[in-house]
Order: sequence, then C-alpha cells, then structure tokens
Amino acid sequence: MTILKSTKLPEGFSALEPFIDRWAGDDTMARIAAREDSSMDEIKAFYDLMLEHAEKATGLINQYPLEELPESVALLAKLMLAFCHAAISVEVLNNPRVQTAPYPTGVKVIRGSTPFG
Repeated sequence: MTILKSTKLPEGFSALEPFIDRWAGDDTMARIAAREDSSMDEIKAFYDLMLEHAEKATGLINQYPLEELPESVALLAKLMLAFCHAAISVEVLNNPRVQTAPYPTGVKVIRGSTPFG
C-alpha cells in the first residue's frame, strides 16, 4: 500500500496543519528525530494542541482499517503517532532527549509495523 503525502488534514483539524512538516514523519525514526531535534517549547506547543484534538482524532482514525485510511486521515494518524513521542518529552523526560543516552542515538528502527513503521 502506498499512502500519498498530503498536506491537508480532515475537516476540523486545520489548526494542526502548521505541525505537518516537522511532526508527520513517515516512520518511527522520523518521529524520534522530530522530538529530539525540537526545543521543549516546540514540543509543548505541539503536544498541547494535539491533546485538544486527540480524542476526536482517535475516533476518526478508528473508523477505518489502517490499510484503507484516506490520505488526510493517514496524515492525521502520523501526527497522532508523533503526539506519543512528544508525550514522552512532556510527561516523562521534561527534555527532548533522554539525558543519559547517547545523541544521536545509535539505535535505528529499520522496519516498524505497517503502514507507518
């Protein structure tokens, strides 16, 4: 399955569109990099806005099988996955990176689960 790169989110989620370029990574490593390369202010701004939309977004995403997400909903799903990465910084680390781990990480996720591995 190929999901085209959309720049439009479903109706009701346009407030999240400024975050697409940085946060809607195609895979796990892109989402990790977005978190690690952002400031806490940037992460917090993304986290706070995503938190406001998370329940509605999850409900919309869950209406489709993952392999059949419309392009705009797939983009929203990528932002929700990135939201989980941002939550690590906001809720656990209070930092973009794990302070006791090497940066950049030597661990590379080469294949994740489909369709957003």
